[in-house]
Amino acid sequence: MRSKLVLLCLLALTTASCSGGGDSDSNDNGGGGEPPLSTNACSVIGLSTRSAALPSDQPSLRIINGTACSTQNSPVVEVIVQTADSRFPFLCSGSLITPTDVLTAAHCFLGKTVTRTTIIANGASITGVAQVHPQAQIIDGGGQAIFDVAVVRLARSLNIPTLPILVSVPVVENDVMSIFGYGLDENGNLETLRSGQTRVSAVNTQYVESEYTGEGSNSCNGDSGGPGLISIQKDGRTQSGIVGIVSSGSEDCGIGDLSLYTNVTSASNLNFIQSVAPGTNLL
Repeated sequence: MRSKLVLLCLLALTTASCSGGGDSDSNDNGGGGEPPLSTNACSVIGLSTRSAALPSDQPSLRIINGTACSTQNSPVVEVIVQTADSRFPFLCSGSLITPTDVLTAAHCFLGKTVTRTTIIANGASITGVAQVHPQAQIIDGGGQAIFDVAVVRLARSLNIPTLPILVSVPVVENDVMSIFGYGLDENGNLETLRSGQTRVSAVNTQYVESEYTGEGSNSCNGDSGGPGLISIQKDGRTQSGIVGIVSSGSEDCGIGDLSLYTNVTSASNLNFIQSVAPGTNLL
């Protein structure tokens, strides 16, 4: 397995620099058969599309076969981790779950002497301090993490929409999950938020799993910590909540990659999130 964070060696901005229904809830599965997957999930979190999807034979180092989204008032943000033991910072992604808290992956911080954590939102840089799940650890020779969840508390609050965590319905096999993340594109460019959809292949207490078959999209380097959301019908409208955090994958992001998303709905992970970010909304 390999983690889905990326070491930066050419980062503009203020850090150093680029990369080595009704009243009842129901899963939005359209009833019978598998729902189709889209390579564009920007609207799921209220964002507009920035550009068309890349052809599937031109993979990038961010959401594979995905679509670029606007980042204006985006609840999905960049997480830049500067360490004492590396000249270059690490790029991860994250989700604003309260005005002052960003949900991301623990492996973005584990095993590192972190000197500075910066969140990039609406083009502005805000420093923060990360709290990592007390049971988080790297296993499998360094490529896979368990209890892979962290929360970054920001130095100031943001007036940006937040994302809830979905707890009212269980995540099940064949659910459609919308995925989001930042990373390097095929031209080495940074700071592009991309989205897409993938299909849940299995669920356990640690992970929501998804095997990339070439349909829809897949997460990749730089997407670590980004959210996986599932949409449901509630109160007469479609609402979306986080069920997973991009954690690791088995292959080089291409067809056959088994992507693992930290299951934030499991008791241990959810209790940790609520303890350090008590204002987190539940859906």
